[in-house]
Amino acid sequence: MTSKVEISLRLLVVEPPTGVALALQRGREGLVSCTTTLSDALVFEFTLVVADVVATPVRFTGEFAQGPADARFIYVRSGTLAGQRDSAWTRRAKVPLSGISAELVHAALESGRPLVARVAGSAKDGGPFFASVPLVQNWELAV
Repeated sequence: MTSKVEISLRLLVVEPPTGVALALQRGREGLVSCTTTLSDALVFEFTLVVADVVATPVRFTGEFAQGPADARFIYVRSGTLAGQRDSAWTRRAKVPLSGISAELVHAALESGRPLVARVAGSAKDGGPFFASVPLVQNWELAV
């Protein structure tokens, strides 16, 4: 792949704490609300630019890609960092993109379907998830 292309991604934040705002970070300070609320999850839909699918790991750019080129991630902010002024929480979670292989990128481009992953929305202390978080379900092609 020589030219840059966009792929769609869908992040499901499963069982987030009640009453705490969550937002996807766009660029340095921009925020994007969830696109859908399910009974047990908030859904964030966004796109990333694939700058180099041959690199290992795949190199992502675009307004949602954060971090160094070889260890990209997305940020999900919660509480005051998500614009909820009266929240007791001020947290930011790093969701890794490292599980997205070149094969997954090609499958997403060929099928036109997004890649989807799940993260647990609550931390052990009952508040919103934060820091570097593991995926509950690794990135895969949406059905």
